[in-house]
Amino acid sequence: MAICYVQLKEMEKARDALLKALNLKPFYSPLMVSLAYLYKELDDLPEAEKYFQAVYEQEFNRFSIAYELYEIYKQTGRINLAASILEKLYFYNKENPTLLLDIARTFYEAGDNIKAINYYSQYLEDFPDSPSEEIYLRRGVCFFREGLTKKARSDFNRSRKKNPHLLRKVFLDELVK
Repeated sequence: MAICYVQLKEMEKARDALLKALNLKPFYSPLMVSLAYLYKELDDLPEAEKYFQAVYEQEFNRFSIAYELYEIYKQTGRINLAASILEKLYFYNKENPTLLLDIARTFYEAGDNIKAINYYSQYLEDFPDSPSEEIYLRRGVCFFREGLTKKARSDFNRSRKKNPHLLRKVFLDELVK
């Protein structure tokens, strides 16, 4: 029934149907996931978070749910919580370079330069064959923000050799902030 309401764009009725079903079968994760996505669609992030969190506590290694929580935490300014979700995911998915980069970018965007530097460095160490020009550049920006100009210059030079136009783009992005 809830699916029909969603297709008809009657989200409140869909929510009510899902809540009734959840009352009949409490803690049933497919229902909680549906409610979480519905609340997210309704821009009710606290309710979406509540249901994503309930599912996450049951199935902490479920990537899509963990990533939804990460997005909500990041969107609501809870950077350390967001990063901790990704760190836990990375613990179970060490072969996934994207997760490591997402952790580094989360700290980069939050201005936590030391943590960003550590994660960018780990990425460069763990995945030496991956494209690295932007990684060196972002890590260089973090070094620069921390006053470590020699290290920043070294990373900028590495990046510039591989992609000379990227340096200008990132510096323009930094100036706009």
